[in-house]
Amino acid sequence: MKLFERKKKQVAKFQFSAVLISAVVGMVIVAIIATFGQDIMGDIKDDQTAGSYEYNSTAFGQQGVDNMAKKFPTLGTVVIAGILIITLIGFLAVRKGA
Repeated sequence: MKLFERKKKQVAKFQFSAVLISAVVGMVIVAIIATFGQDIMGDIKDDQTAGSYEYNSTAFGQQGVDNMAKKFPTLGTVVIAGILIITLIGFLAVRKGA
């Protein structure tokens, strides 16, 4: 038994690729679904009588998907900021020795 054992220096290791790739792939999938949803609802709306309940509900559905798609830049900023904050906290915790 050694009285004075030398502690190994901890090195911060982060998996940027795993977190970032999953976030980007998720956002791309949602964007593709929103794009195809808009296209499908546009085709359905063209086949309906103007002013009918079906036409109006399809128009409101298109408007809802469009409103959601307008939030993608904000969502991307929040996801990237969250990843950076978590990474910074993890780096500082390892550096401090916690």
